[in-house]
Amino acid sequence: ASPVEFGALLPAFVAICQAVAYAHSRGVLHRDLKPHNVMLGRYGEAIVIDWGLAKFEVQTEQSLTISQIDVTDKDQIEATQSGQVLGTPAYLPPEQASGKLELVDARSDIYGLGSILFEILVGRPPHQQKKGQVISEFLKGIVEKPSPVARQIEPSVPAALDAICSKAMAKEREERYQKALDLADDVRCWLAGEPVSVYPEPWRDRFVRWLRKHRAA
Repeated sequence: ASPVEFGALLPAFVAICQAVAYAHSRGVLHRDLKPHNVMLGRYGEAIVIDWGLAKFEVQTEQSLTISQIDVTDKDQIEATQSGQVLGTPAYLPPEQASGKLELVDARSDIYGLGSILFEILVGRPPHQQKKGQVISEFLKGIVEKPSPVARQIEPSVPAALDAICSKAMAKEREERYQKALDLADDVRCWLAGEPVSVYPEPWRDRFVRWLRKHRAA
């Protein structure tokens, strides 16, 4: 992406995180987050689409007396079959790639958000199937190999954004952001030129920020 396009994609990504955070607050998991399932409007709209694999979680943050997002019975049945791999392989978290659907929760969607950010930063999906590689071996690699690191593929990626992406795509669910809003907040901080929670800045960066804020001094 050009600098202008990149500057537009990150705020759109924040909006995507906020949309997914709202779904999570209503107890809904998307389970197939990827760039193709996001529509960007010409006036800055960012819309998350294709909720065909969506599933309800047991707990919600809001009262169940509020009307819920529709998920059909057919989708619910198909989505709960143990051992079935659901989603798009190039963007799957390890627990989903292994077919352990009982482990899929909001943090699995956060991995999917990290995959979208990865593609914004690098220009390709985090997982790529080699020519002639069977799908079972490809999925096994997602489960067993370390999560890809954006900066190792594209060195020009800003270190703080790389840290944010790596946090979202951590192999273990416990090591990821626990809420989509936390991911959104870190990207917003980076856009504002402020420190992010997952990147310990070197003193030089802190000093440059201080100079920007205290020009008169």
